[in-house]
Amino acid sequence: MENDITRIITGFRNSSSRIFEMIYNDFKRNVKNVNRKTDENVFQQMQARYINELENQLRQLAEKTVAGYNEPRESKILQHELASQISYLLSEFQQKAKSR
Repeated sequence: MENDITRIITGFRNSSSRIFEMIYNDFKRNVKNVNRKTDENVFQQMQARYINELENQLRQLAEKTVAGYNEPRESKILQHELASQISYLLSEFQQKAKSR
């Protein structure tokens, strides 16, 4: 059973990383011409919108992943691991966006 949960978590991490890259690249492309010195508020609004989109997509993926797992005893562990990965990716997005 431990092997199954490890495979599921690894699959989620791979899928969530692809989602992250797709959304971050779209964000980067759309803020490329935003001058942060004069339009910081526009940048912040765009960043918030993309972070929200990332969070929504990752939560949907996590819900599908947990729903497909049929071991109630370990589903709490799975939920915790997926929530941790989501938090990590949201934080990573904020850090990368801040450095633009």
